[in-house]
Amino acid sequence: MRIKNSFGTKFSGTIDKMTAVERNGVNFLRKHVIPHNPRTPLQQGNRNHFAEGVEAWHSLRESQKRFYGGIAEKMSGINLFMKSWMEAHAAGQEPTLPLVLAGTPLECTDGWFILRRGGKSLFECPLGNAFEIATTIEDGPYDFVLRLEGIEDAISIDDVASLQLPVTLEGLGLKVMLDVP
Repeated sequence: MRIKNSFGTKFSGTIDKMTAVERNGVNFLRKHVIPHNPRTPLQQGNRNHFAEGVEAWHSLRESQKRFYGGIAEKMSGINLFMKSWMEAHAAGQEPTLPLVLAGTPLECTDGWFILRRGGKSLFECPLGNAFEIATTIEDGPYDFVLRLEGIEDAISIDDVASLQLPVTLEGLGLKVMLDVP
């Protein structure tokens, strides 16, 4: 049973068996419930795997975190990472991490390197300096785009695993080498 607060005051905390809760801007009281925690081997295994996933997220390079943030839809990058981490665990598979690629501009440093997936830009890197991107094999296809003065030259890559690294991308007078750092 919930009791809606009609007085306009804000309540918080728990008193005896009642807990104050705010949800969707509405403050109300409800029965205080202590959740059942059976501590089964399966539950403990899931909790341990979840903790390993959080630790793995914190050990990712910034480009890998940015990759997850770029491909996530209706959730954050860490939530997408943890979802795929836990799904791999449930399927008895080893979670895969994004492949990190280092980009080195070789000629004409006035342009941009762009990594797109499904028309959405995941990375936009000026060619004035070396840069780092991350991709996953299973989330392709990707478009590797070179842009110079508003003109773009796109190279579609269906299978990142088939790239013979290092690879040199050329177009519009721009030249970029991608390799594993």
